[in-house]
Amino acid sequence: AEYMGIEDSRVVMQEEDLHVLFKTHAQQIQELRSHITQTLNDKELADAQEDIWLLRFLVYSDLPKAKGRVIEMLEWRRTNHVDEIEKAVRRGMQPWEFPHHDEIQKYLPHTVFVHYSAQHTPYSLDCSGTWDVRGFLDHVTPAQYFLYMQYKMEYMRITINKLSVESGKLKRWLCLFDTGGATLSQVRPEFLDQVQRSSKLFQRHYREVVGTVMIFNCNSVFRLVFGMVRPFLNPRTIQKCRVCDVQNLSEVIPPSRLPKSVGGPVLLVD
Repeated sequence: AEYMGIEDSRVVMQEEDLHVLFKTHAQQIQELRSHITQTLNDKELADAQEDIWLLRFLVYSDLPKAKGRVIEMLEWRRTNHVDEIEKAVRRGMQPWEFPHHDEIQKYLPHTVFVHYSAQHTPYSLDCSGTWDVRGFLDHVTPAQYFLYMQYKMEYMRITINKLSVESGKLKRWLCLFDTGGATLSQVRPEFLDQVQRSSKLFQRHYREVVGTVMIFNCNSVFRLVFGMVRPFLNPRTIQKCRVCDVQNLSEVIPPSRLPKSVGGPVLLVD
């Protein structure tokens, strides 16, 4: 069954065997590294790219496209000084320590890492139905939100790559969206513009970091917003989305690992 073109299902993405993927794409990973060296004239930068990171650009793309996307990603990182963000995250910075976290959390309640799913995949929770969009627009600038999202994306990338290597599976972040309580007052063009911008950024420069997106407590406002956002999502992203009932979350996440807001015991820390 489908809901506005989104699959109505609790089935999450399967995790591919990392050993098999590395064996299949070994030559292509080396070609990507050579392409970075030749195009950017920076062998040190090419050598610094982890195999698991380059692999994510190859699993659902051919080599010519992957080459272009990797170069675009590295140039974007250089322009936006993302390597400095990476260093901060690798030193142990937590989501609640990200720049502008408190202001954004006040108006857009969310938790980057709640717990692990049944497949030992980290999952996030966005309580989008209770977002105070007006307050957010009045107190958080686009530049502040963009900077926060860069830290969030980098944290997710580093964490999921490390977990993938440790587990031997190509893992992706599981994202939950609770849209319960959403109202028309949240539908503001300037806010949707910021969401679309960050979504485009994530899709282009953080390939296959996010896996299944589970959306629950959907109402008519969600249908309106999704209809506005959908044209800016690529087919691969839409393919990852699932609509489900809140009671079905326990089929994907053990009840002992669910947050209190959906009937579990886990307290949200950020």
